[in-house]
Amino acid sequence: MRPPPSNADPLPSSPASERPAKDSLQSTSRMIKPSALTAALLKRDFQLDIDLPEDRLCPIVPGRFVSVSFIFGAAQAHRPTLEYMLWVLQLSLRTLGPTPAPPTQTGLDIGTGSSCIYPLLGCRSYPSLHFVATDVDDHSLSYARHNVQQNRLADQVDVRKVQASGSMFPAGDFDFTMCNPPFYSGADEVSDSLAAKELEPYAICTGGANEMVTEGGEVAFVGRMVEESLTCGERIRWFSSLLGKYSSIAPLVAQLQRNSIENYTIKELSQGQTQRYILAWSLQSARLPSVTYHPRASEYTNQPLAKLLPPSNAHTYFCPPSLRPADVKEVLALTVDDLDGSDLGWREPSDPKVEVGILQASKNGWSRSARRNGKGSAMATDEDYTIGGATGPSGIHKQGGLLLEAVVTIKMEGQQVKVEAEWTKGFDRARKDWATLWAYLIRRLVERAKQMSTESGSAADAMEQ
Repeated sequence: MRPPPSNADPLPSSPASERPAKDSLQSTSRMIKPSALTAALLKRDFQLDIDLPEDRLCPIVPGRFVSVSFIFGAAQAHRPTLEYMLWVLQLSLRTLGPTPAPPTQTGLDIGTGSSCIYPLLGCRSYPSLHFVATDVDDHSLSYARHNVQQNRLADQVDVRKVQASGSMFPAGDFDFTMCNPPFYSGADEVSDSLAAKELEPYAICTGGANEMVTEGGEVAFVGRMVEESLTCGERIRWFSSLLGKYSSIAPLVAQLQRNSIENYTIKELSQGQTQRYILAWSLQSARLPSVTYHPRASEYTNQPLAKLLPPSNAHTYFCPPSLRPADVKEVLALTVDDLDGSDLGWREPSDPKVEVGILQASKNGWSRSARRNGKGSAMATDEDYTIGGATGPSGIHKQGGLLLEAVVTIKMEGQQVKVEAEWTKGFDRARKDWATLWAYLIRRLVERAKQMSTESGSAADAMEQ
């Protein structure tokens, strides 16, 4: 049984007569209700039966699909799913560490709306997913619960009402959060946005005021998420939100940085002529894989966006030609072994031409003072990791005293040995330690290359004599 209609009026959209239609197809498309089209597509592509009210936002499913090979395996390859949901889920899985696949993941959808679209699509596609879906609006919640029930997903999706004045993050542990926040600060901003468009939009906006408007707009809404995330500690691994405006990114990144949060990333989404962005951040120690979540500046259509990203966690060094892979491995092993509190273990090579090592340090034993004293600096403590003026989740005890962890790769590229190292674990305050450790290792490689060159020259001189 469908939920009853609401008495709330949606925000008005611009009259069709005020701007020219793009073509006759657009005029024809207005005869089809967006909710009917979305419901038909969800039924066809995902076997989802949903009912949508006419006075709430209707998700435009086709514009959000992306075909990719999903991390869960070849059986799910090229299954269409929402790009935002897929991206955040991959982010969570890639920083989870080695686990049996597919691991159970629990997501939180903040402001799920009447469609409950992300939980429904996620759980229908990947049975190992679970969601808690929250909203403040009773009308939207009634439809969301109805849609979950009629698709027999109540065991995977828990729909909850929350208070607007309460916490955005309910009790419990979550692998990731998602949110499509109200973009606008007032009805006037909605009208101005519509008026700025040259052509009439393809669909009438049916969103309710609570879905589209909030005091301070999306910057204030997501900014509140950032502040509340500081109190969640490690119980939520990745926080994220969709952003509708490019201008919102810089102030939110500045807010993260003011709170000493550098473990964040930005994803650019292109939906036709519409640009959207995802901001994700974490207070845990697992660092983002740079190859996936720190693209080169050239990969962004909006170049200034790349400048808002945190520093890369990865370093690369091409050794002098005199060094061979075995030399590099020996120098790194001896150097790390000489550092108090550090260890470098080598994996069984899957490729005989590539050496992969796991570098771990429980304290900074490479600083000048530590080496001068013949021992590492004091063990890092909870007080060393401060977020927003309060003690943050250092994880020191949970990680057995681990300050940082990195993956080191040695391989030939052309005529030189290429050394790559990526910081994979450690809290934000350890970034400086990681940078100085890398510099220390490179100095030792350079010194070894000079030594070998000198020895080679001496041997040549001896032969001439």
